[in-house]
Amino acid sequence: MRPIGHSRYGSGRLPGIGRAVGAAGLLLALSVAVGCADGGGGKTAGAAASTAPSTSESVPVTVSPGGQGASPGTAPSTWPASAASPSRTPKSTPTPLSSAKATPATTRPTAAPPPQRVPVPDVVGATYDQAAARLTAAGFTVARTDVVSTRPAGSVTATNPASGTQLPGGAKVTVSVAKPGATQATMPDLRGSRPRDAITAVEAAGLTLDPVWRATYVDPYWDNCRFLYSTPPAGTAVARGTQVSLQYGCG
Repeated sequence: MRPIGHSRYGSGRLPGIGRAVGAAGLLLALSVAVGCADGGGGKTAGAAASTAPSTSESVPVTVSPGGQGASPGTAPSTWPASAASPSRTPKSTPTPLSSAKATPATTRPTAAPPPQRVPVPDVVGATYDQAAARLTAAGFTVARTDVVSTRPAGSVTATNPASGTQLPGGAKVTVSVAKPGATQATMPDLRGSRPRDAITAVEAAGLTLDPVWRATYVDPYWDNCRFLYSTPPAGTAVARGTQVSLQYGCG
């Protein structure tokens, strides 16, 4: 085999061609070496990359109680560098107590509702027992007073307060009752009568006159006086014993 750069024509004839061929061969050898290095290194790097565990995965380790070492693959927990030790419990931050003091609730006294007011029932004309029963059922206290009246004896002539008045429960209602034995009297017609004759007629009807007037006009001196009117008028029914007045014209 001839050395590179020599030809059959001899080394002395083409010295430039021999040097050029030698340089090309060296370049080719370097290219092949670089390509092999790239191919082998790429495959090795790829294989290493495919077999190396990912840094994002957790590698199971066992931590000894003293923290001196760890054996891979024996502990169920993971060992990221930033994980807290399983033997330590995180401390919770205590919640500060409020500095504000609780204000005790104040209870306001409840005002009592106003008493319910009830109207006085109308019991005029009823007997006292009937009136008292109705007033008591309505919640009132009953008081009685006997009066002279033209109404039948024992009947209610009025109430105080009057019927329809709104009163609170328990209020007192006074009942006026016609006196037993009280009868009605009718005012006589005194037209054309002398004063002393009128006095006799009025008293005979169960009525009375003003004592001063009676003492004056009973004298026959006034027989010439003429009757004008009476109070109450003639024919009016009033209670026996009612005082009436008479008016005469003299002169």
